[in-house]
Amino acid sequence: MNVAIPKLNNLVAPCFEAAKQFEIIAVEQGHKVSSKTVICDAGEGFKRVRLLRLHDVTVLICNGIKGFYRDQLLAMGLEVVPNINDTVEQAFTRYIKGELKDSEAMQDDSECTYYDVSHNDLVSWAREYFETNGYRVLSGTRLLSDRSDCRN
Repeated sequence: MNVAIPKLNNLVAPCFEAAKQFEIIAVEQGHKVSSKTVICDAGEGFKRVRLLRLHDVTVLICNGIKGFYRDQLLAMGLEVVPNINDTVEQAFTRYIKGELKDSEAMQDDSECTYYDVSHNDLVSWAREYFETNGYRVLSGTRLLSDRSDCRN
């Protein structure tokens, strides 16, 4: 069995549809056999669904996922374990121990879910997103109106 976990740094990524990396973990008889990081530069969720299929993934452990993609993965026979806000290693360990519930076992099927994501995670995610798309991100709180080239 192969388990996929979308990741941002060492954490489960906040959003399946925007995750740039997936940890693919091969499991045999309840133990990790191997693990690899797979990059996904696609701009939407369909390519991520295809990526899981190409790597013979049978279980997706994720944080946020839109109902459309969750339903598509479930229809393909994958087990989807959403709303997990741990490190990748903690999420995998909890899954192997049977401490996580899959999507079908969850009562709340709402499209609108709120996630507990730290400010630092959001800043890191935003920085990575902008830098990946060609922007230069500067640290600090310098206001745009403080720049002489922007005055009217």
